[in-house]
This record gives sequence, structure tokens and C-alpha cells, in this order.
Amino acid sequence: MLAYCRTMRGRIAAAAALLGPVLAGCSMLPVDLPSAGDLPNLGPTTVAPGATTCSHGVQYNLTAAGDYTLSGNCDLVSVTGDGIKVTSPDGFGALTIDGGDNSVEARDTGAVTVKGDDNAVTVGTLGLLTIEGKGNATTATKIGMATLSGDSNTVDGGDNLGAVTVTGNSNTVTAGTIGSITDNGTGNTITQG
Repeated sequence: MLAYCRTMRGRIAAAAALLGPVLAGCSMLPVDLPSAGDLPNLGPTTVAPGATTCSHGVQYNLTAAGDYTLSGNCDLVSVTGDGIKVTSPDGFGALTIDGGDNSVEARDTGAVTVKGDDNAVTVGTLGLLTIEGKGNATTATKIGMATLSGDSNTVDGGDNLGAVTVTGNSNTVTAGTIGSITDNGTGNTITQG
């Protein structure tokens, strides 16, 4: 994720350097800006159980128990209820779970934050995992970085887990290889291979 940000920052700087001389002779023209009522609402949108096609830039809040299918460009998804089942044939930019007894299945996901308890998350490649709750299970094919401050959580990092930091207790972390391990808790089991 950090490498991606550096690459994008470099591309933006290069574009600005190239366009600076071109735009130096330009002057600003008056523009009629739309009123706030003309702009789309890109704030949080609460959706009911069922199928939803996501739109870029919209945060989707799932609060009612039931089954949800999210497809399309789901940048921000927040699960704040209990007993919610989410499936996505695509993936999420960022997923936050602050409820209990929820399950999520999706493809590649940028970041997952679990603040609730007793949740199950299964995704493809995962950039960043943060677990603050307890009794959660997360499975991914690969994880860039994981931080566990909660207790009694299980993380399966698949083939590779770049780095793991554990400050909670009684957690279990496994992966084919783990780049770096920091364990400041007690009773944690961290296994690679």
C-alpha cells in the first residue's frame, strides 16, 4: 500500500512538473459552480438486506440483520449491526465491522478493521488488517500487515503475512511466511510454515 502511494505521489509530481510551463500563461475564467443541492450525496448510505450495486465514493452502512450482496465499486463498507451476512463477488476498498456475529466473504480488499466480537471475515488479498475486538476469525490468501490488539482472535494469512503486531492476548496467527513478528501480548501463538 505504501509503495502504491509513493508511486502515485511520484506520478502526480511528474504531471505537475510537465504541465506547469504549459499552464503558466493561462488565466482563470469565471465558472458557475453548482449549488449544494445539485451535487450528489456521497455521504453514508444505509442499505437494506438484499442486492446492492455500489457506486464509487459512497460509504455503505449495513445495520439490519440479514443477507447482503454488494457488487461493483464498494470503496467504503461499514457493518454496524449484528447477525449480518455480506458477500461480494468483487471486494472492498475498506471494510469496518463494529458489530457481532457477522460474516463477510469478498475478493481482494484494501483494509479491514474489526472492532466487534465473534465476526468471520474471508477475503482474497488483504492490504491491512486491524482487529480490536475479541473472538474474530479472519482468513485471506495474503495479508500485507496485521495488528491485533483484541483477544482470542484467529488470523490465517494464507501464503504470506508481511508483518504482524500483537498486543492482545490468546490470539492465533498463521501464514506460510511471516516477514516480521512483534508479540507484546501473552498466550499468543504465531506460526509460519
